[in-house]
Amino acid sequence: MSPAFLFVGNDPALDFLNTEIPVDGAPADRLGSFDDLVRWLLEAKLVSPAAAKRARAELGDSLKGARALGDARALRAAIRALVERAAQRKAPPADALEAVNALLARPSAHAPLAWTAEGFQRVASRRPEDGRDLLAPIAIAAARLLCEADPRRLRKCANDACVLVFHDTSKSGRRRWCSMSACGNRAKVAEHYRRSRG
Repeated sequence: MSPAFLFVGNDPALDFLNTEIPVDGAPADRLGSFDDLVRWLLEAKLVSPAAAKRARAELGDSLKGARALGDARALRAAIRALVERAAQRKAPPADALEAVNALLARPSAHAPLAWTAEGFQRVASRRPEDGRDLLAPIAIAAARLLCEADPRRLRKCANDACVLVFHDTSKSGRRRWCSMSACGNRAKVAEHYRRSRG
């Protein structure tokens, strides 16, 4: 069974970071295969169904697909470093910045605006030369987030056992949990239990 992806970050770049989470205390990578990567891109609405189908057919069970998965994991680590440093208001690691900029420089990063059944979308019209072209939309999302978001609102879940990150877009700016249905409710139940015992 394919792993479920979490979309709690309020931004595709942060949701991409959230494809690596702990399960029972051990790191678990939700991007276990090239197909998982394509499925995440599709669920995140960063590629069209036609582009996903083409990527699976052209890159799927090949060395290019395996390389794209490795590149995706490296990009995830680079974006994580950039987000963490932005939240701390510190200069980013040069190699992380270079990794994102390399993808932004690819021709596939330039997608024209198109009208689809779902409304306006930027749709890549080029055939991917290799799997890195699939990663350009993630690099674009990361660049937009890092340029436009208030770094004080880029946060890690307040649950020490959780590593999920999110962009706090709440009006009050006081969001603490990756989601209320997961960590938020657990914290409230634990606090209630502690108070009732104490």
